[in-house]
Parts: sequence; C-alpha cells; structure tokens
Amino acid sequence: MKRQVNLLMVRKPLLLVLTCLIVLSFSFIAFAMPTGQGATLPNGLVVDAWMLQSDGVTVANCIGQTFSQYGNKIMQEMINMVWVDPYATSSDNANARFREALAGANPAIGQSAMHTGGYTTYIQGTEFQENCTSPNTAFADKSWYNTNIHHARAWGAVYYNGAWYITVATSTESYIWYDFTHVWTSFNTSRDVFKNALLSSTVNPGAVQLSNLNLGNLIPASNTTLSTGDFDGITVQIQAPKTINMSK
Repeated sequence: MKRQVNLLMVRKPLLLVLTCLIVLSFSFIAFAMPTGQGATLPNGLVVDAWMLQSDGVTVANCIGQTFSQYGNKIMQEMINMVWVDPYATSSDNANARFREALAGANPAIGQSAMHTGGYTTYIQGTEFQENCTSPNTAFADKSWYNTNIHHARAWGAVYYNGAWYITVATSTESYIWYDFTHVWTSFNTSRDVFKNALLSSTVNPGAVQLSNLNLGNLIPASNTTLSTGDFDGITVQIQAPKTINMSK
C-alpha cells in the first residue's frame, strides 16, 4: 500500500508537467503563425502572406480606413514583393544591402518618417519586426506630406537554400492635410514603382526579376467583409545584384 501511494505521488506531478508542456506546445504553434496566413514559395520557404499589426496576429487594415469604391469593406494589407539576395553574407548584411539598393534605385527610395509603425510578419515560422532603422519610418520615394507616396515596409532577412529572403508590403498613399492622416490609394501602383525603380537602377545595376509569386492573398470581390482593393494577386520577386554600393 505504501508503494502504491508513492507511485501516485510521483505520477501526479509528472502528469501535470506533461499536460503543461502539451498546452504550451499548442499555444506556441498557434502563436507562431495565425492559421491560413502562410504561403509556401516554390522552393519550400514559408512566408506570411500578410502584413500584421503589432500583436503579430491581426492583419493590418490601412489603420481602419474603408473605401466606398471597394464596398466600404475592411482593407487587408498583403505581402506583394519578395527580395532575394544570394550574395549577402548575413541577415544584417542582407538588410543593409536592401536599404542601399533602394537608396540607389531610380527613383531613389529612402527611409521616411511620419508613418505608422510596429508592423510584423512571419518568415519560416519566425516573427519579424520592420527593418527600417527608426520607429514610425517606412521606405518611400517621397516625404510624408506629399501625394502619391509609394512606400513600403520590409521584414527579414532569412537564409534559405542559398539566398537571403526579405518580404515587403508596398502601398501608395497620399497625405490629407485637413485630416492630418495618410489615405491609401493603391497596392499595385506602389509594387510596380518599387520593382521598376530597382530594376532600372544605374547606381546598382544588375537586379533581376524572377518568376512572379502567388501567395494566395487576393481577396475576391464576392467577400462581403474584406477587400484587397486593386491588388491583382501578383507578388513580384526581385533578385539583388552581386555588387551594391554600400555608402556606410
């Protein structure tokens, strides 16, 4: 009888520990990437299809703005560009090279203040913060007080199958003086501006457009509550040139 009591005393703590480990494991899996948001690239790399708010779960929604031309639905902000760098030597180096590639693009794209910040996304199961060097900053071709600002946020870099990957969410917006806010106008326009600016660089020539990607993040017009605006479902993929002028 004494031996049975001792066994029970041992089993109960073990069962409790095992139960806690199982619960924590499932909690970690749920937190790692919200269900249905992952997209697998042709080479097997898993990326988040969306730009997320700071909670790492909720899809960014143009700060809650809705637009009559898209049925006043909640706008969802997607990943629409992937930067591939087979020549970088580390994650930090890949990010530095990406910033320099943007700075040397045609037109030049720098880091611009006065934008909302704190957005995240996942690559290969890891959550990343924005890789601009200052808070509330985005990559943009114009200052914050202009119209038709083509701007972007980027995350990474992750090494996979011989290259470093950075995911990018671009959008076009304008500053509305009387509301003291930025208003979204397009996803496709900004994506194409960034793509063409990188491909036509004379400072860092040699960027190559790879095959377009489909991350499954186009919301059909039939959806009654959500929209991706003018997005056509194409995520462009740009490979970095071997040599990038590093000004730092």
